[in-house]
Amino acid sequence: MTDHNTAELVRYLAQARDLEVMDCRLLDAGVRFAKDDRVRDFYRSHRVETEAHQHSIEACLANHDAAVEQTNGHGIVGALELRLAAEASHTPTQLVISAFAFENLEIAVYHLLGRLAERCDDASTAHVVEDILAEEERAAEMLASTLDRALNASLVDGDLP
Repeated sequence: MTDHNTAELVRYLAQARDLEVMDCRLLDAGVRFAKDDRVRDFYRSHRVETEAHQHSIEACLANHDAAVEQTNGHGIVGALELRLAAEASHTPTQLVISAFAFENLEIAVYHLLGRLAERCDDASTAHVVEDILAEEERAAEMLASTLDRALNASLVDGDLP
């Protein structure tokens, strides 16, 4: 494994960690503003998973002697834009769209991170990423299954024009 590849792995781990932090905020908004109990329960349960993902990624960073507070995941501009959109999104449909988009961004990052970990011969990180990726993919599927519920809640409350 080259120093450059390891530096890239640490950089992408930091990005993944920062995405998980942002996802916690988005899921918190989902819990506060969801109007459907099933959707709210999903946001709560995935919030617990997301916090565990954050801790797992921080452990991977520590395994590379990267001080968590000294790493930053700057570079995922789309995530920051989604975060801003999510903070302004308080209708059920806006929340589920933001959450679904965010989950798919995480899926893309974890696919890339898994491949990079394999190239760095970092089996530990690759295993962590594989587990997180499976949970993120399940979360995206679950969010997709709640689109009708969110739409119904928005239509009933007149949140949509």
